[in-house]
Amino acid sequence: MLYESLLLLKAQLNAYFSELHERITSIDPNPVVLENIAALSETQLLAAHNIYLTQINLVEEASLRNSPHFRRQDERTIYEQPPVYINLHILFSVVMRSNYETALLHLSHLIKYFQGQTVFHNKMTPDHHFGTQTSFKLTMELYSPTLEQVNYLWSTLGGKQYPFALYTLRVLEMKRESLLDTGIPVTEIILND
Repeated sequence: MLYESLLLLKAQLNAYFSELHERITSIDPNPVVLENIAALSETQLLAAHNIYLTQINLVEEASLRNSPHFRRQDERTIYEQPPVYINLHILFSVVMRSNYETALLHLSHLIKYFQGQTVFHNKMTPDHHFGTQTSFKLTMELYSPTLEQVNYLWSTLGGKQYPFALYTLRVLEMKRESLLDTGIPVTEIILND
């Protein structure tokens, strides 16, 4: 689900930038690339003309931690491990062949896109398969790190800072089929004296 969610974001953003390119020719069509910006060499970054989508952190959603270990299906009780719910911190780094103005233009359109489209769901992606999960809902929220956090982030990623936006993708459900047991639900209690 993690990989598929990032592919969905990439596809939706590239579709948006392709539409923009028809009206504003200085906007690149399909600029979003799913890539770890820290793994790119200096030569690659100097030649780049992309918006790099990089997952930089993963945090468990603590408020959903206490899910039940069972569910009812038909007339049976299914015992299984509950899913893990996570939030992702996603970095969008805009690298445009050392053209700062173009990078800022693309960044402003990226922020405008997420201002108007904060929720992503299964109806947006008929081509992608999300495992056994038939429906999902993901929410994007702008994350504003402090200057100190920005310094740590870019130091970790290699030192050079590019125009960027940091978002939190909430709530991914991570689950595998892990059937522990099945049983018949208790429907009646009889007390004997």
